[in-house]
Amino acid sequence: MRRAAEEEDATDELVTLLLDDLGPALQWYRDEVARTLGLSPSEVLCLEVCRRHGSMSSGRLGERLGLTRSAVAKMLRRLEEAARAMADATIERRLLAERRRAREAGPTPWWAR
Repeated sequence: MRRAAEEEDATDELVTLLLDDLGPALQWYRDEVARTLGLSPSEVLCLEVCRRHGSMSSGRLGERLGLTRSAVAKMLRRLEEAARAMADATIERRLLAERRRAREAGPTPWWAR
């Protein structure tokens, strides 16, 4: 009985220590990811919830995020627009890289055209 209580106290102390130390680090990480991607911290949290739990209704997602269904719908539209913009930018970078490689390789001989 006494050993179980000691183990429970030690576990509680360890969990508290982990939360106190890791909580701020996790928040900093989320903030940096959001800043790098040009998203808000709540949008990054939304992406994390969707990644972890898969597809769900906007109402259920709102419950998990503490937002209304309307706010979630607006957020999802912004995230979809951001995803499209990132995809377009990626395609554009690839095209530019291909053109650069072609220029660096020099002109194509007439028989290889």
